[in-house]
Amino acid sequence: MTRLYRPIIIAVIATIIVVCGHLLNYSCGLKPIILNIIQGAYASTLVVLIFEFIQEYRLFKRLNLLTGDWEEFGIQDRFSDGPIANGKIIYNGGNSLTIELAHDNRKWTGEIIVNKDYPHSGTISWAYVPDSGQDHEFGLKEIIIPTERNKTDGKYLFLYILPVNHSMNLMGELREDKKIVLSSSDYGKVVWRKEKTSH
Repeated sequence: MTRLYRPIIIAVIATIIVVCGHLLNYSCGLKPIILNIIQGAYASTLVVLIFEFIQEYRLFKRLNLLTGDWEEFGIQDRFSDGPIANGKIIYNGGNSLTIELAHDNRKWTGEIIVNKDYPHSGTISWAYVPDSGQDHEFGLKEIIIPTERNKTDGKYLFLYILPVNHSMNLMGELREDKKIVLSSSDYGKVVWRKEKTSH
């Protein structure tokens, strides 16, 4: 939310500058053309700040909803076997969030950077906490925010998280016609879920 105050503060400062400019122009008897230039610059700046404020506010409304405690489910479980891990998301402002996950007495933390132009997806940079597992275990994940589903579901919010692993070996099947068909794998794909009333 703090980022929302930035355009407001700039607009207030710009207003003070323009008012002071008006007073100087009238008191010093300067030509009206100077006053018109100042007013034009102020109007242009104000329009830019208004659009920036609207964009920041929309992003805030969309991402602040993600703050809270989450449960992680395997993509094949269909929520029948209970959560496999527990997570937490904190909105930092702008398009940045902090994410934490605890499972099997281990914990990793990371940062989510959401695409400002398309705020339904983003990237997670993560690493396990050194004192609860491997010293250097880290990576990237992609996150999908299913906005329309979250609007229509009356009880839960959902997130989809996919691994980004450029070094993972692809698995395939050699057919009789000597062609290789790559197998699809859901390894590492998870669904995060939280109740809409929880914060």
